[in-house]
Parts: sequence; C-alpha cells; structure tokens
Amino acid sequence: MRRVGHLLVVFTGLLLLVGWAGGQQFQFGGKGGGFGGGGAQADPVTLIRNAAVIKELDITEEQTQKIPAALTKALSGVLNDKQMKRLNQIVLQQKGMNAFLDAGVQTTLKISDDQKTNIKSILEDSAKEIAEAAKDAAAGGDFKGLQEKMAALRKEATDKVTNVLSETQRTTWKEMVGAEFKMPAFGGFGGGGKGKFKKKDFNQ
Repeated sequence: MRRVGHLLVVFTGLLLLVGWAGGQQFQFGGKGGGFGGGGAQADPVTLIRNAAVIKELDITEEQTQKIPAALTKALSGVLNDKQMKRLNQIVLQQKGMNAFLDAGVQTTLKISDDQKTNIKSILEDSAKEIAEAAKDAAAGGDFKGLQEKMAALRKEATDKVTNVLSETQRTTWKEMVGAEFKMPAFGGFGGGGKGKFKKKDFNQ
C-alpha cells in the first residue's frame, strides 16, 4: 500500500509539472458543489491547480510561476537521483515540442536567438494548423482520421524543429528525454504486470 501511495504522489506530481508547462488545468474527480465533493480533489497538490482555489487563495502570477520549481524540489526529497532524472525525462517527453520554449531547455541546449525565433514560429504555425483541422472536423461532424491528421501535423512540426537544431544539440536533446515512456490511461493504476512499459529509443 505504501508503494502504491508513493507512485500516486509521483504520478500526480508529473501531471502537474507537465500541466503547468503546457498551461492546462487538470480537473480530477466528478462534478459536485459544496462539501463532500469526493476525495479525488482533496490532495493540496491537486487543489492548488484549480482555478477556483487559485482565486480563493489570491495566488499571484509570480507565485504560480514558482510552483513547478517548488514541486520539483519537494519531489527530489522523496525520489532518488535516478528516479528524478527519469521523471525529468518523462516531463520533457510529455511537453513535446513545447519543451523547446522552456528557458531551462534553451539554456541547456544553448539555443541561439535565431533558433528560438524559428522554433517559436514553427510551433505557432503548427498550433494553428491543428486548431484548423479540429475546427473543420467539428464543423463537418466528421472526426474520422482526425487523430491521424493531428499526429501527422505534430510529426511535421517535430521534424522542422529538430532540423533547426545542430547535430550536437540533437544529441543532447535525445539524452535529455531518454527512452520513450508511454503514458497509460488513468485507469492503469495498479494494473499489475501489464502496466510495464517497453523502453526504446525516443526519436525526435
């Protein structure tokens, strides 16, 4: 039980680290107002990501920006060096190409100002294309093949971004993301042996 609890804490931390980086808000648990709305949102780490809680606590933008680093520091006190390294790799994988907009990643890879501009332009164009594809699918009521199309657009953006990098930068990036990790569905907790993942090169 202690191990399951430990894994849940780490997994929640991973979701929140990625969520903050991507500007997304995770909503755990079902609907329900008032008291006794379910224990899924009782974790303070989860609650502090909730817009209503942020407003209630009057958390400033400056404080919000400091939370990921504080969370990482807290996790480093629980996980060993090997686990923290792998967690950071998974975080980068989940960020996808948006990781290249992260100041820490840019510093590590020594990305130039010209590269930053090119990468930002590529990602903005890709986001517009993906949004347009989703809009067209919704307007026509035909979502068949949408997932494949969006995956193709993301791959195209990935190829363009990696082509902006030098050979040295690409090598460093592969080391930063490590072997591929396939994120399971939320129902995968405690799934036994089937929950293990195969490690293979994470190609970028």
